[in-house]
Amino acid sequence: MPEDGFAEGVVTGAELAELARLFDEFQNSFDPTSDAAAQAKSEFNRRVNQLFDELVAPNYRSVEKAHFRAKVRTLCRAYLRRDYK
Repeated sequence: MPEDGFAEGVVTGAELAELARLFDEFQNSFDPTSDAAAQAKSEFNRRVNQLFDELVAPNYRSVEKAHFRAKVRTLCRAYLRRDYK
């Protein structure tokens, strides 16, 4: 992952698929206040934080967690667009 925070290469295809599923569950929920949406959001955030803490922070000190999280969300949106075409 380059120092600019680009998340591809850190997040595997399988991880991205699961993160995109969770992202879709809370971001596109018919009821964003539902327990299911809240659980999906919580799990998404937990996994993104875990990836950052284990893979990004030790190796890319200039990358901020917020930047990494934003990039993962962008990758999830792109994944979902490709998946639903």
